[in-house]
Amino acid sequence: MATFTVQVGDLTTFGSTDDVALAVWLADGCKELINLMPDEMLVKVSGESGDFTPTGGTNVTSTIIGVTRKTATSGGNTFECREIPYYKRNESQDEDNVLYATETDPVYYIEPQSGTSANKIKVLPLSSSSLCNAVTVQYPTPAIGDEAISLFPDEAEYLVVLYASVKALQRLMNDLNSNSDITTALTVVNTELDDTQAVCDLVNTQLDSAVAEVALAKTEAAELATQTDNSGDFETALDAINTAVDKFQADGGDPALFGDETQYLTGVGLAHVKDALELARDAIDTGFTTDEDSGSSDDATPKSAGYWLDDEDTEMVDATVKVAQTELARAQTHIQEWSATVDALSKEIDGFSKEVASRAAFSGAKSQAIQGYLGTATTYIQSAQGFATEVQSRIGIAQGYIAEAGVRMQRDDQKYKWYVQQQTKLQQDYDKGIQLLLGVPNAQPQAQAQ
Repeated sequence: MATFTVQVGDLTTFGSTDDVALAVWLADGCKELINLMPDEMLVKVSGESGDFTPTGGTNVTSTIIGVTRKTATSGGNTFECREIPYYKRNESQDEDNVLYATETDPVYYIEPQSGTSANKIKVLPLSSSSLCNAVTVQYPTPAIGDEAISLFPDEAEYLVVLYASVKALQRLMNDLNSNSDITTALTVVNTELDDTQAVCDLVNTQLDSAVAEVALAKTEAAELATQTDNSGDFETALDAINTAVDKFQADGGDPALFGDETQYLTGVGLAHVKDALELARDAIDTGFTTDEDSGSSDDATPKSAGYWLDDEDTEMVDATVKVAQTELARAQTHIQEWSATVDALSKEIDGFSKEVASRAAFSGAKSQAIQGYLGTATTYIQSAQGFATEVQSRIGIAQGYIAEAGVRMQRDDQKYKWYVQQQTKLQQDYDKGIQLLLGVPNAQPQAQAQ
């Protein structure tokens, strides 16, 4: 026959999970069954207390089957004691009372507990020369490795196994209330989600930084637009350059400097140079003017230096040469005036060009600043994307543990349902066995646990 551990394990899968608890359940099962047994069966689970004196009494912790009293410590007759209530013990010592106890009609009562002292069986009449004996129910404490229960009805042993099995199933169901593996998985889920929140905060921080950088880039771009739009200083300088250059080249397309040839003929500047040079030329080589048709000469026409040289008039030669030199000096003055005007205009163009170059360099710096801000923003966005990837990874880990916890809870739910069903079946078997033990009609016998 199998041990009680094996028998309970076969019915519950409890096995040797908790040997101490199993031993308690076996003992409790014996107590419950004994307390339900009919009187005629109690003799199978009873035992003698041993001799004690009426005055000393004996401790009692279980049901009393009967008490006897001998008239002498050795030999003598033995009489069965009748039970009386504790509060009538004095009446049984009164000779005039019907409850009076005699040698042949002794009585016993249960003395209540006093402090830490247990209940005691006391016998009357008192006598130090007589001995008493009590038969009480003995509750066995079977070991989990036993295969049978001493001083216990064989026909009731299987009920002890059923009782312990029901308790074991209740214990297994209670154990499912807390699954360390599920707790571990959910703890990891909680940790991962907490870390995910922290990483999400980092994502938000990086994106805020990126937005700030874009805002700076936007500010720089607005300033750049102000510098380069059609109404800005940049455009004004370019327009000034264009105006100055147009002064060198007229819209008519003539390649002459400052427009067409009228500048050399009727205008100012070069027209004066031309006039002075022509006068100087006439003073040098115009010569004596003769009418070609009549052959007569005009004495009133100015004579050139060559004419006066032919006339050998040195004074007039000198005077005429001085006139030519004066005109050449005047032409040179007008050329310098012209050069100054051209130089001023060139400097104006150069100044506006430098302004354009400076503003272009400033705009380039602005563009670089914009690119720098956008690059920094891109770096923040890439960092945020990295953190976002980490968030997804942590969420994936959390989902894995959530799935694990779900599977474990589903498995525990299956176990719980099986435990409930098995407990119901064993409880039904146990209840029917009790009915059979008590002799209830129509009770069906139960198969003994192996």
